[in-house]
Amino acid sequence: PRIGQLGYVFEAKDKITGEIVALKIISGAFSSVRNATLVLREIQALRLLSKMPNNIFCVHLLDAIVLGDSVVFVMEKVDHCLSKVYSTKGLSE
Repeated sequence: PRIGQLGYVFEAKDKITGEIVALKIISGAFSSVRNATLVLREIQALRLLSKMPNNIFCVHLLDAIVLGDSVVFVMEKVDHCLSKVYSTKGLSE
């Protein structure tokens, strides 16, 4: 797994479609109002950006699943990390 902004990111395969996806697991998503607010904002932003045609600025959110105190984002898998793209282009975060 890779460590993302708020959680761990894993690669998975959809058993029905065979599509390779990324799963971002955010533990303790509801442990505080602040955490819940951050997760909700991320879901809202990703849903909005996912609907934009020709969006090249973020991954597309396919689903968000609540499992107890955790949230799992099911997203399209990309083969690069934005921080690595920044560093290879000489840009700072």
